[in-house]
Amino acid sequence: MRLFTRNLEIRWLYTPGATIWRVHPAVRGRILGEERDLERKQVSFFALDMATGAVLWHRPGAGDPWWVGMNRVAGDLLFVHGFATPDLPVQRGVTVIAAATGEHLWSRAEWSIERVDEASLIVREDRRGGSVLLAVDSTTGSVLNENVASDGNVQLPEDPLAAVEFPALLSGAEVQERRSGEFVAQQWAMDRLAGPIELLEQPALVLMAANERKGEGAEGRLVHHLRVVKRDTGRVVYRDILAASATGPGMDAFFVQDNALVYVRERRTLCAVSLGEQTGETALPPG
Repeated sequence: MRLFTRNLEIRWLYTPGATIWRVHPAVRGRILGEERDLERKQVSFFALDMATGAVLWHRPGAGDPWWVGMNRVAGDLLFVHGFATPDLPVQRGVTVIAAATGEHLWSRAEWSIERVDEASLIVREDRRGGSVLLAVDSTTGSVLNENVASDGNVQLPEDPLAAVEFPALLSGAEVQERRSGEFVAQQWAMDRLAGPIELLEQPALVLMAANERKGEGAEGRLVHHLRVVKRDTGRVVYRDILAASATGPGMDAFFVQDNALVYVRERRTLCAVSLGEQTGETALPPG
């Protein structure tokens, strides 16, 4: 069934062609992500313009094609980690990529990341007599100082994610204690929900994601829903299905940045929805 109402406008969509594994909120106007081709065992990274969704670059990472992952973004740099061994999920190895272009700047397989700043990076190097902390230049990998104190005073950079809004992760009982709990109960039967509920309360809108049981027993599946409702009326102004048939509860479903709701649909499409002025009569996605 299609419902027609005044709804929020999709700002942009991005479907890279493989499974979107992780998305990092935008830093300096660029939203970066990691995608995994599960059949080819190939990891790639991408960068989009946060305002328009335009692809800035999209390319495989350097080094091992599979046993790597995003660590963090600092300024104009993307830090990628490796693993000690494929069967041991301990991070080891450092690769630094230019966030603006996707250019591989440098890699060191024997280091592991401890602390990150755009100008300097603290890494751990294991040696025969024990491990040592090194301060290195983030853009070149050149060692600046050895034997850095692990508890030394560190001037933390400005947090680029301070303006990003993340939902609270709540149980059903905790949601019902919130003023916005009534909106959740209006959308789903509480006894049909599995796992935590994600709730983000804004002055005008309430954003929520929940996992609803469909079917019973071993054959049962979960539908992971996303809803946005207006606080003053409780009317749904946007909805989507994050996963139509999941085997377990989904979490970390969305965040809000630069007045846009950002989420991944079915692990394939990155979506940005404007939370600004509502548009005319258009159809809400089914669900």
